[in-house]
Amino acid sequence: MLAPILCFTTEEAWQSRFGIENSIHEKDFPKLNDTLINKNLSTKWAVYKKLRKVINGAIEVKRKEKVLGSLKDKELFVQDCYAGTDSDYRLGIRVITEYAWHSLFARTMFLPSSAGKCDSGYKPEFTIIDVPSVTADPECHGANSEVFITLNFSDRLIM
Repeated sequence: MLAPILCFTTEEAWQSRFGIENSIHEKDFPKLNDTLINKNLSTKWAVYKKLRKVINGAIEVKRKEKVLGSLKDKELFVQDCYAGTDSDYRLGIRVITEYAWHSLFARTMFLPSSAGKCDSGYKPEFTIIDVPSVTADPECHGANSEVFITLNFSDRLIM
């Protein structure tokens, strides 16, 4: 059960017990005995998960409003890039930064589009908005500190 989390430790423990001919990572997860499942507890957790999703969604809206509101009247650096080299599988990424050097750093992580211009058919599939001057209010935004990173797959937005 710990193999996905502590991959090297579990592999070492597995091989010390069962030999190096096979790997823990080639094994299936054990099947859970149905008698161990507590239906009442599962129902309570389902309610909790729904509630947590609603609360996190509201917090996400507040964070997004704060970040996007802070961009007014600022000079921004925008570039269109790609993640991945294979044209069949690469993703279009639009990077919006507050500082020029952050935009340049993004070029070390992603492939810029041709000659800095949008390729024909370019469509950003994810947008990254980098505004380090915006900090979270831990009480309002549900964060442990002023630093936050938000990854929203439905909006395809990273802040």
